[in-house]
Amino acid sequence: MSSMSGIKILPNVLEQYEKLQKKHELKYIIFKIGTPEGGKDDVIYVDCAEPSADKSQEEHYDDFLKKLQEKPGEGRYAVFDFDCGDNAVKIVFIAWVPDGIKVKQKMLYASSKEAIKAKLDGIKVYIQASDSSEITEEAVRAKCLEKSYR
Repeated sequence: MSSMSGIKILPNVLEQYEKLQKKHELKYIIFKIGTPEGGKDDVIYVDCAEPSADKSQEEHYDDFLKKLQEKPGEGRYAVFDFDCGDNAVKIVFIAWVPDGIKVKQKMLYASSKEAIKAKLDGIKVYIQASDSSEITEEAVRAKCLEKSYR
């Protein structure tokens, strides 16, 4: 499936997502728009982490935020298997388009977001973020517990 911007979602994106959504083998996945082969932009898998009994949700989320924001001038998409409390675990989709990235990249991420969201079934919470305060663990938990996401 292509987005309005012409970005295609590669099969490995869906394979990794299935590991998170259906098998719970991954805690999070980070994607970016990049050029894997052949010179055309596609959504490609960047990083992921398996859940660890040795790590708390807070530790997993801290690791996730570091990796999500490690390239300050770049956007990312991410999904996180988030424990919202109240016995609720929800898959959270984050479109990370930080202030200060190039206008062309902002437009590319904005025009491709709906295509990737449509391919990733089972997402319960959507967050568009441009500042790190919008994706703190507390902010995400509050979003998960909003009436509209229950």
